[in-house]
Amino acid sequence: MSLGPDQTPGEELSEAELAALWLGVEEINTGRFFEAHETIEEAWTHCSTRYRPFLQAIIHVAVGCHHARNGNQPGMERQLAKAHRKLAAFQPSCGDIDTGTLGGMVEALLRESAAYANGTLAIPLPLVFRTR
Repeated sequence: MSLGPDQTPGEELSEAELAALWLGVEEINTGRFFEAHETIEEAWTHCSTRYRPFLQAIIHVAVGCHHARNGNQPGMERQLAKAHRKLAAFQPSCGDIDTGTLGGMVEALLRESAAYANGTLAIPLPLVFRTR
């Protein structure tokens, strides 16, 4: 899995890290945000330093959505703002993940954070799209 345009091409996650990332993406896309956080965090703790910000951004998305579902608007906003900042370095895609679309969805969640956190709006799923 290659990093963003400013990163060294050809670096790859280990098979275990990549499997954890895709399982976490599936968990995010089916609304299992807490589980996704746990799954991807396992990969994050073992990955090379260059991948940490990318994986951490995906973790922040999962945690932010978990907070929204539990009515914690400040927690949601903090986590999604962190995700948005970190995803910016990996636009428009990172490996097979469409970070451009994900970044736009994070922006939309932040704009309407009160409605998501109080349950007025449902978090749109899927959130994370593959580029191929």
